[in-house]
Amino acid sequence: MKIYLSGPITGVENYKENFAAAEREARERLSDWEPEIFNPANIILPKDATHEDYMKICMQKLADCDTIYMLNGWQNSRGACREYGYALGARMAILRQTKPEKDKTFAERLMDKLKKVYEEDN
Repeated sequence: MKIYLSGPITGVENYKENFAAAEREARERLSDWEPEIFNPANIILPKDATHEDYMKICMQKLADCDTIYMLNGWQNSRGACREYGYALGARMAILRQTKPEKDKTFAERLMDKLKKVYEEDN
């Protein structure tokens, strides 16, 4: 299982903390599956790199994954919207971060989404 974390980075002061928390949650709850998680907040590019340079790397990494996890606020991010569109077209499992008191655990959401994707394919 390969999971891509997607959410707002540009203009978000604490984006590294947001992505790190989402990555920890995924690793803890899915430890039996040993998921590979790509965290775009960990990419280090030269200071003169453009947004498009960054997105080229992200889109290549996303293409290697089977699941995308949309962090809160992704709708306000140009890059995350692009990643979401790709995930829809590629029929990837799509999970959305929600407040824990209003939704199932991350692992339960993941299982529900994966079941739907695999049922549609069979």
